[in-house]
Amino acid sequence: RYARPDLKLPDRYRFSAESAAGAIGAVAGFGEMQWWDLYQDTHLRELIRIALTENADVRIAAARVEEARALKDVNR
Repeated sequence: RYARPDLKLPDRYRFSAESAAGAIGAVAGFGEMQWWDLYQDTHLRELIRIALTENADVRIAAARVEEARALKDVNR
């Protein structure tokens, strides 16, 4: 005789639409963050911002990364 176990589940899941709606302005998940947001050092973030805005090679590389992400999404 099978007896279904009593599970204590959360009221809502981390990635549910309800939890996303409750966190307006919050990032939906780790994968949604910008990579430079991982660093909490304001000086380092400022250097990254300067590098991205004033360095053409970095901008080209960043554009290629964004293009690859868009192509991945299209192929999905």
